[in-house]
Amino acid sequence: MNDNTQLEHWNGPAGQKWVSYADSLDAMLSPLSKRLLTSAVVQEGERVLDIGCGSGALTIQANALAGPGVAATGIDISAPLVQLAKERATEQNSPAVFELSDAETYRAGQKFDLMVSRLGVMFFNDPLAAFEQIRRQAKSGGGLSFVCWQTLAKNEWLSVPFQAATPFFKELPQASGSDGPGPFSLANKDGVFDILNRSGWRDVTVSELDLPLTLPGTDSISSARLMIQMGPVAPIIRMQGLDAAPIEEAVADVLAKHQNSEGRISMGSSTWLVSASTV
Repeated sequence: MNDNTQLEHWNGPAGQKWVSYADSLDAMLSPLSKRLLTSAVVQEGERVLDIGCGSGALTIQANALAGPGVAATGIDISAPLVQLAKERATEQNSPAVFELSDAETYRAGQKFDLMVSRLGVMFFNDPLAAFEQIRRQAKSGGGLSFVCWQTLAKNEWLSVPFQAATPFFKELPQASGSDGPGPFSLANKDGVFDILNRSGWRDVTVSELDLPLTLPGTDSISSARLMIQMGPVAPIIRMQGLDAAPIEEAVADVLAKHQNSEGRISMGSSTWLVSASTV
């Protein structure tokens, strides 16, 4: 996707879907948030910037660690998600603030101690320029911590439903990789090192983080319905004009094999846990 396509995507029906499922998606991704914030080690009084903040869950959690005396800032290009983030902050009496802004051009009034992102840094049209601009907003000695997806094949929770849906496709889509903005644009470990080092970040570490995720939904059927609405199958159904009903049934059948003791669907995920410093 180019810049305009990204804006249309996150401010159109896709952005509205993320708003509709925000609570469920945040619950599913909470293990990633917990590990990210543990790794980042937010200190009391630190100013935190959340890049690609979405509906604001991570921003608000980081602000709670930094304390009420300072406001964490979340930025995102999706107006519907930023609006929801503001509403959540008000409801939770959080001082966190949210801005509709693109990290590639964002300029803050003050420098930040720490930059964080939960799956929000893979959608840059120009990753090198974006990470350079992000670094300019950090204090000397400031840090960067984020999680990003590894490949589709390594993420069972995405690849298994995708494989179940594949027989229904009119044609196979091109493999999603690191050649443009998208969820797997930072899946290559060496590529992450290269971009961060070339954009001026130092002391870069990239660690593998494998965690089980419990999918939204109370059973295989409701989980399958969400997966074909929100996952990588969704745009293929839309672009190829496919009937979603048999795809949902096939995905539900395969997800049923991954039910936990509560009947929920639990599957493996693989991300990179990345950290870097300005010095």
